[in-house]
Amino acid sequence: MKIIWTSVLNKCLLLIAGIIMLLSFSGCGTATTPVENKSGWTLFSSGNQVNMLITKGDEIWAATAGGVEMWNQKTGTGRLYTIEDGLPENYIWGITQDNSGVIWTITNFNACFFNGTGWTTSLTEKNTISALINDHPGNDWVLCATLLVRLYSGYPQLFSPAADTLPSNIDLSTIIEDQKGNLWADLIGQGPAVYNGQSWQTFTTADGLASNRTMAIFTDNQNNLWCTTDKGVSRFDGTHWQNFSSAETGFESYGMTISQDRKNNLWFGRNDSTDHLFYRYDGKTWEKFSPDGLVNPQHISVDPDGVLWCTNANGISRYDGKTWQTYSTADGFTGISTAVLADQNGNLWFGTDAAIKHYDGKAWQTLSTTAGPNDTQINAIFMDKDGNLWFGTNDGITYYNGKAWKTFTQSDGLNGINSPIFQDSRGNLWWATPTGINRYDGKSVRKFDAKDGIDMDYFFRVSAIVQDNKGNLWFGTLYSKPMATFLPGETYDPNINKQPEGGIYRYDGKTWQKFTTKDGLPSTNVQAIIKDNQGNLWFTDYHNVTRFDGANWKTITKTDGITGTDIQSIFKDKAGNIWITTDSGLSRYDGKTWQSYAIPAMDNGGKSLSEDGNGLLCAGGNLVYRFDGQAWQPIASQIDRTGISFYSMTVGPDETLWLGTNQGLVHYDGNQWQTFFIMDKLEFKTITTILIDRNGDIWCATAYGLARYTPSHQ
Repeated sequence: MKIIWTSVLNKCLLLIAGIIMLLSFSGCGTATTPVENKSGWTLFSSGNQVNMLITKGDEIWAATAGGVEMWNQKTGTGRLYTIEDGLPENYIWGITQDNSGVIWTITNFNACFFNGTGWTTSLTEKNTISALINDHPGNDWVLCATLLVRLYSGYPQLFSPAADTLPSNIDLSTIIEDQKGNLWADLIGQGPAVYNGQSWQTFTTADGLASNRTMAIFTDNQNNLWCTTDKGVSRFDGTHWQNFSSAETGFESYGMTISQDRKNNLWFGRNDSTDHLFYRYDGKTWEKFSPDGLVNPQHISVDPDGVLWCTNANGISRYDGKTWQTYSTADGFTGISTAVLADQNGNLWFGTDAAIKHYDGKAWQTLSTTAGPNDTQINAIFMDKDGNLWFGTNDGITYYNGKAWKTFTQSDGLNGINSPIFQDSRGNLWWATPTGINRYDGKSVRKFDAKDGIDMDYFFRVSAIVQDNKGNLWFGTLYSKPMATFLPGETYDPNINKQPEGGIYRYDGKTWQKFTTKDGLPSTNVQAIIKDNQGNLWFTDYHNVTRFDGANWKTITKTDGITGTDIQSIFKDKAGNIWITTDSGLSRYDGKTWQSYAIPAMDNGGKSLSEDGNGLLCAGGNLVYRFDGQAWQPIASQIDRTGISFYSMTVGPDETLWLGTNQGLVHYDGNQWQTFFIMDKLEFKTITTILIDRNGDIWCATAYGLARYTPSHQ
């Protein structure tokens, strides 16, 4: 049996590919450590977040969030291939080796191959690619979001819902091949479907299936199809369906992962938060297992010795047929495991969110080519009081001291960082994840969550952090939950979909206190917080400005002198004035009165403020204005502003202006404008966040990773 399965949650693909196309090869190559190019740019990438592993002789190849990582077992050396080596992007979902030994990788929209000297993109599809399948030599499949492409002897054949009987609701992220070469696909809420090479056939409850809502599909060594559904487990022997109810199996069939060992036992692991158990079916009876330390089974694999391995939230669990053993941090295994591989010599390799792990039967070894943050999505950049840099990502937080990188991930109790990073007066660092607020004291991370009185979930975001004159820490929050999607017949449950109230949290070093509309806030969605020279705290939401003097809350409105109704940003200038940008202009508070200013030529989009050696600056849309003390005047620009948008703005040590835009890094020295491009790739032209370190280097967060620019190359 061949299994080709994609989990969107885990971003892991089991791929067997060999696309035959008449394409030319191009040579390229680079070292694993980042090298500054002639333009002054240095790109940073990490292969630590592993999505999939394959083996080729003595080489271990990994698809990672930062490129393709290769380790040679004989030499003990590794190499990370990135976009600078020809990959279309750094986030690689899957990797495989075709029948001729060529390594293939897959991204969201591309499939590319490596011939030993370079990468070539062989397929570019507007639809999101889900998987590559090789069912027989020379007969290859490419799965996209809305179509199925078959490449036979180099000629593409497209299957679409409008032709070839391809079901319109096919879920191409879950597809397997049975021993006869038939393709089985999961239809969304309407049962499985099989393709016999000529046509598709769909199976539903009318044919004997327990339920049309299937959770996982699997074909065993006897070529039986197994389906877990919301009403039990179903088995299809090619002619008849047999159903096992939850009363027979002992479990509800949500979120299942399925595998089979050498004795033909079937294993079902449940990877949701309500059940942390394994279930085994030996052909006659169902048996429940609960190994110590097992939480949320994610993947089940069987090694060449017939030993069962399960990846889970606490580490790796191993079953030799008699006993379970779980390996965790105490045993030398760190990270959340995402992939398992046994090489030709029987060595075990594990992909995790923190690096490649190797187990020789006695000890664990970590292989890493880390040269940057663990994830390409940079959500926050911060420089601490010692000049060290911190990068918050979707996978954790990474620290860089100018020489070495260190990453804290889920294995350290962290989820994705979705907040600013802040350092308090004692040197502690603070940030937030979807499950709590974290404090790092230089030695360990302490998480504050529901048990401390903080109402958090995965749609909760800390938007601002500040410390008042008394040493109290303040956290402003935003909460936004997308509309849930329900299948036919399902109803909205207000208890399940109840939205917790955001607001403001204050921490005095011992206890947490929450402030909401009941305490005088006009809204519980806080965008920003600043502290003025008198020690008052200012809070903004989407439509209001609120000031807290230590005892009372006061909401500032248009009656007080603020222009506009949509609040965009708040800023304190060097003189201590408070500035508010709105959809109608800017308002300034000098401690006594408000005064408003209009910028007619600037659109109503977001505006941000900064201050260089020559005064205040305001960027918005594709324009930059300077305040002359009386009015805001446009700054003439020599750069082409067609289609440009400003995302971030900061001032360097030399008091010159730097802007992150959708068209590169822009510099203004007071007289001239200049644009610097990271490389000739559209993804890297968009710079969302910038920070200037003590050396004057500019660190840029892009949609596809971290880059640094050294201005000495100007």
